[in-house]
Amino acid sequence: MDTFGENINIAFKSNKENLVIFIEKGILKLHKIQVNIVMNLYASTVYAALKSMNIKVVSKTGKIKIDVKFIDKKYQKTTKIFKNNFSVNSAKANIFITSVNTK
Repeated sequence: MDTFGENINIAFKSNKENLVIFIEKGILKLHKIQVNIVMNLYASTVYAALKSMNIKVVSKTGKIKIDVKFIDKKYQKTTKIFKNNFSVNSAKANIFITSVNTK
């Protein structure tokens, strides 16, 4: 599923379809994600609950929070055992990621 736009709010629960998002501004709530996601954003807020995923996040001036820790500008975590990727590239987005228990 591809989503394009200027001012969009999205709530997405994991399904079998990969997600590609290109938006200027909006709020994205991604629940228990287990598919590939690629986001190119300008000034948005992202809330994501991820389960067993490779993560690559860049926000030049926004905030990045992984579980309880704030990260400065870039965060990347990859492992060969995870099949799916979560990627965000942004100028000003605030990104809040929570790990979902794999049980």
